[in-house]
Amino acid sequence: MSNSYAIAAVTATLRQMIDDGFNKDPDFNNNLPDSLKFGGKIDVTTNTLDQAHDENKGKDRINVCLYLVAFNAAWRNRDLPGQVKSGETGQPLLALNLYYLITAYGEDNNKYGSELLLGRAMQVLHENPLLKQSVIKAVLGESELQNQIESVRITPLPMSLDDISKLWMTLQTQYRISAAYQVEVVLIESRSPVKAALPVLTLRPADKDKGILSQADLIPPFSELTDLVLIQEVNKIWVDLTRKYSAEFGDTLSLRGHHLNDATVKEVLFSNPHLVKPISLKPDPKDVTDSEIKVVIPDGPNEPITWVAGIYNVKVVISRDGKPDQTTNELPIALAPQIGINPPNEANPLPTKLPVEVTLNSSGDTFMTLDCSPQVLPEQRAVLLLGDMEIPAETHPDKTLQLKFNLKSANPGVYLARLRVAGMDSITINDFLAVPLEFDPRRTVTIKQ
Repeated sequence: MSNSYAIAAVTATLRQMIDDGFNKDPDFNNNLPDSLKFGGKIDVTTNTLDQAHDENKGKDRINVCLYLVAFNAAWRNRDLPGQVKSGETGQPLLALNLYYLITAYGEDNNKYGSELLLGRAMQVLHENPLLKQSVIKAVLGESELQNQIESVRITPLPMSLDDISKLWMTLQTQYRISAAYQVEVVLIESRSPVKAALPVLTLRPADKDKGILSQADLIPPFSELTDLVLIQEVNKIWVDLTRKYSAEFGDTLSLRGHHLNDATVKEVLFSNPHLVKPISLKPDPKDVTDSEIKVVIPDGPNEPITWVAGIYNVKVVISRDGKPDQTTNELPIALAPQIGINPPNEANPLPTKLPVEVTLNSSGDTFMTLDCSPQVLPEQRAVLLLGDMEIPAETHPDKTLQLKFNLKSANPGVYLARLRVAGMDSITINDFLAVPLEFDPRRTVTIKQ
């Protein structure tokens, strides 16, 4: 999510996109008559309008000026989806709209040259209505604007003659031919930690049977997924884990629907935006029926570096003789991050696995490293939740299976530990068939003074 560098990142990205449109496209200048060709490089600046006017001496220039920052009404006071969950308290996002003037200055105040320059700059912005993630990352990747959940849109801003007059009078400089644009939305994340409540273990009886689920009786004559449920085998009987909200390595998924066995089930695909290509799992033919496909999320040594935590879209590829492969609709499933857990009888527990005991130093803080699975990518936000405290992970330049946390200003005590990656929380319950549900006592961090 974007940080306080995001405003500067938008300006720098607009400047770079326009600069590339001029200086990486030789056709712009080559196609002009000789009498109108530009003699050298077209400068693209980000000065204020008075500075741009004063500096325009014998140069062809496009100036990108940020003249107004306003709050975005749609996103204002909203929590970031996936990071502040129900029952938690977090500082709302700072949602902003940015307003720019694109102004053209021809060499020696040549008005005709100004029109040529402005036309090309407007064409570049028209052909690129969204800020390119690759350009944002190149010019100011530290802003993390390229990872923002909402795309940043560039929209022409119609202005009446009266609006233009007021604007240039306010800016107190001579009017130049220009075009106005609105850039929205920039979402700057608060650095204040989330106050995270513990998960609910038991619902009140009055809450269990709320809501009505209705479905048409007509079943279409093609393969379709209607439900995806985590299941567990107990005494040779498969039981639905209705209270388990995310999958982990080794879990069995039940993909339910109809016409699933009309032909050969070729593979089950798990796609995630952070993966270049989907992960393919091949179910055992004996686990495929017309209404259900059982597939296990593998728990081998290579899985942590293959998968990432987050939401996956699951679909089934079905092969029919002599026909192209067909795919079903997609259903979502969450893969939860996992913190390393020591066996119950481990004599010398490793410091990177739970349960962990740390001692605050004289400055009132200490660093702690935890094993995690699957891999955490640099662009994925990772935090450790200790009780209601939220502790961000230290930055890491590459994907990693270990995260480092600074327990700054943490209060001494014993805390249930949860790892939240990309909005997904690690599982804190060991047995989802137990009544009542209980937290796993091993998943704790003890902080001593």
